[in-house]
Amino acid sequence: MSLNEASTKITDGGRIVIPSLYRQKLGLDIGDEVILLLENGEIRILSRQAASDRARSLVARYAKGRNLADELIKERRLDAANDSLRLTKNQIRLPIRSSAPLKHD
Repeated sequence: MSLNEASTKITDGGRIVIPSLYRQKLGLDIGDEVILLLENGEIRILSRQAASDRARSLVARYAKGRNLADELIKERRLDAANDSLRLTKNQIRLPIRSSAPLKHD
């Protein structure tokens, strides 16, 4: 077997051991969270960093020349302004009191 292959057994609770050399290469420590991907009948294990890098790469392909964060902020501000206008229009209107004294009969 080469460095790219390892054999391990599934133990109680469905656990598997990731060989120490693999953990070192991925920068994983005991207790780190990993992402499991099921693709074409295979399980892929990614570090959080690798999963984040992969997501960024996918988004970059579809967002060329766009700043998605700025677009989201602009959209949220517009939504907030629209909500504010709706609230203003739908507020309960209270009668305005006159400064003239009330007449009692």
